[in-house]
Amino acid sequence: MIIKSFIAENSSSAMKKVRLEMGGDAIVLKTRNVTDDSGNSRVEVTACLEKPSVSQSSLLLASPRRDLNEIAREISPVMPKLGSEISPGDEITEEIILASPPTEPTEKLTTQISNLELNNRIENIEIKLNQILTQLSDLNPKSNLSVLQDNLSKALHDSDFPDEFIKIIISDLTALAVNDDNFQTEANKILTLRLSAMMLPSLSIKSLSKVMFIGPAGSGKSSVLSKMAASLISVQKETVKLMSLDDMKLGAHEELNTCADFLGIETIEKNEISNKTDDKAIWLIDTPALQKNSESLKKIEDAIKTIKPDLIFAVFSAVTRSKDIKEFSNLIMPVKPTHLVITMTDLTDCIGTLAEASMSTGAKIAFVTDKPGGRPLLKSPEPALYASRLMNCGDNNE
Repeated sequence: MIIKSFIAENSSSAMKKVRLEMGGDAIVLKTRNVTDDSGNSRVEVTACLEKPSVSQSSLLLASPRRDLNEIAREISPVMPKLGSEISPGDEITEEIILASPPTEPTEKLTTQISNLELNNRIENIEIKLNQILTQLSDLNPKSNLSVLQDNLSKALHDSDFPDEFIKIIISDLTALAVNDDNFQTEANKILTLRLSAMMLPSLSIKSLSKVMFIGPAGSGKSSVLSKMAASLISVQKETVKLMSLDDMKLGAHEELNTCADFLGIETIEKNEISNKTDDKAIWLIDTPALQKNSESLKKIEDAIKTIKPDLIFAVFSAVTRSKDIKEFSNLIMPVKPTHLVITMTDLTDCIGTLAEASMSTGAKIAFVTDKPGGRPLLKSPEPALYASRLMNCGDNNE
């Protein structure tokens, strides 16, 4: 912070000086009327600049001391001639005061020099005080707790977590009044709890269920359908049938038939929907890839009205940006997905997409998968593992 006083014949002129030297960010601290040595009324404006730039500091702090002879030489040329008068428009500066014609030149000049020296001393004191205050403010570093919070926020941001989620985590930590010693432990607990609220520890698909999968192109819907079919058959010993409503993807039906042949199960055609006779079978239904338009969603909405699925899984890839997941989530809100599946979690450390998908859709994550060629079965999400990974990222930012 820099504080400085400016003197002029009126407040307008004084403010011009303030703006000229300190700029538009200057704050006026006080204004008062003063009288110069000739008895003329002047206005003194004291202003401050909280965060001066380097150039401003150089200009404002550059106030070298001058000897009396130098001041006398500056005053002598501007002293009015005997019998002349000072007009109202003549400029009055802080350092050189134009006096009326002296009756006793030597005595008057000595008085002016003394006053100027006093003003310079006061100005130098103000400059020194400002310099001390600036240095003291620089000696107030962030606390270690603030650094820990900043590191965690950066780790969450780098992992593509939404800003809203990051604010919630920091707010929780603040409410708990954590300190440096227990920060890591408490932050890990909070992350685990917040992520757990967005995930299901397990989900069992019951017999007779009709399960539909929706999601954007490349999200891995078909792979999730295949892995769920394999899990239902091998683990739950269920009867499973497959159906594809995808009339946009080239070879979609052939791909589904190949999966059915490999698993030794049947496929269902659209015209068989109303003739379901196998009451024990679980239907797994693939749909066309969602596009960023309402037309693709309309086909899915029509299919939902006809089939009336018991479960609707929205499938998102972990390598998709949170921003794009939010756009697709807003698009599918009329469909009201019941659960989420996040795929390709082994291809990225940016797991913020999990939080974005849950927060945007209001649905919980039931399953996660590796890349299509990875482990054949679906996995339940592991919030404690994700929290631990995030805390390790926070440590690495220190």
